Amino acid sequence: MTAGYLTVLLDHAPSIEALTGVLAHQQRLLERLLFRLNEVALLLAAGEHRFLVRAVDEAEEIEQQLGEADMVRALVVQGLGERWGVPESEMTLEAIIQRAAEGPGRRLTDIKDEMRELVDQIEAVRRDGLTLAAMRSERSEQTLAAQGS
Repeated sequence: MTAGYLTVLLDHAPSIEALTGVLAHQQRLLERLLFRLNEVALLLAAGEHRFLVRAVDEAEEIEQQLGEADMVRALVVQGLGERWGVPESEMTLEAIIQRAAEGPGRRLTDIKDEMRELVDQIEAVRRDGLTLAAMRSERSEQTLAAQGS
């Protein structure tokens, strides 16, 4: 998917529409990542270790796609900033949103806010998942120790 965005960037001047598309793509990736991380937590809780590697691999693949999309977003923000005369030191997504027209700016703000909420949820699932994994590991060690006695 990122290759398509790079083609758009190379073929056209950066636009609010391109930025909205990139952010919407990132939002969908964050939703997929949240789903996969919840899936990993459920697999851990259910003791279904045989599927964990696959689920974790898929989550890592989504994280890689997010990194690529983040790079594309940075290029679009930089291009818009240059086009609009934004000083390089102020060239951020927030600065672009503030300079955008009311309608598109509102849409960008909504997507950014939804993405921030997804990131918070992802961090919570990761935190809880790590706690669950640590508890399972401790329980496994206790079981092994009890069996060894």
